[in-house]
Amino acid sequence: MDAKTGKPRGPKRPAYTLQGAEELIREVNGALGAQCVSADLIAQALGHKRARSGAATPKLGALNHYGLLTREGNRAYRVSDLAMAIIAPRDGEERSLALAKAAAMPTVFGELVEEYAGGAVPPMLPNILRQKYRITGEQADELDITFRETMEFAGLLRGGVLYSQPVVRSAVEAEDDDEGQEEEPGQDARGSSDGPSSDERAPTEYQVVLRGRRVAYLKLPAAVVDEDLERIKAWLDFNKEVLTENEAADVE
Repeated sequence: MDAKTGKPRGPKRPAYTLQGAEELIREVNGALGAQCVSADLIAQALGHKRARSGAATPKLGALNHYGLLTREGNRAYRVSDLAMAIIAPRDGEERSLALAKAAAMPTVFGELVEEYAGGAVPPMLPNILRQKYRITGEQADELDITFRETMEFAGLLRGGVLYSQPVVRSAVEAEDDDEGQEEEPGQDARGSSDGPSSDERAPTEYQVVLRGRRVAYLKLPAAVVDEDLERIKAWLDFNKEVLTENEAADVE
């Protein structure tokens, strides 16, 4: 309950995106390392005199919301293992998984991912935040932006679709990509060529959430047109009996 207005308060939420919080925890880790310290020392590492100040509070709050600080005892904190997996990962997979986990750590964000994964983020999300979470006024609009930018940064919002897990490439796939980047005829040392770039040719993988929380993966090339989607639909229709034969056997 808000002491000033007498109205119920909305849930606590981060004032920074995950990308902003990563920059903050890098500053903390650079100044203090892995040692356990007080909240005031963390605030000082971020350029403030004490933790309970107007400017420091939202920064420390964001670090806590995303799980980038671990509490040790009553008043001591340290950089969390999750934060270290983000700022000093052993490989790209560890960072990708850690970012996805951190992005869903704030209570509101985690609930939104659970509810809307597999589909688009509602265009009227600010109104959902106002009605369901009692987040008022411009704060709902600001949180909508923070949520979307955080999901994109964590690899959970791709092509307008929200996912519960990032696309993680294996080490073998990464090595194959590197081998595929050998210089081709007509390509200069900077990687430019007359043809389309590797980014333009790279397919995009989509996750489709099925019944029973199963997931189907669909890879589409760049620049899909209506005719392509019609061909995919026709293929699914043609193979429907084969694809669903296991379900039919279960019914019998």
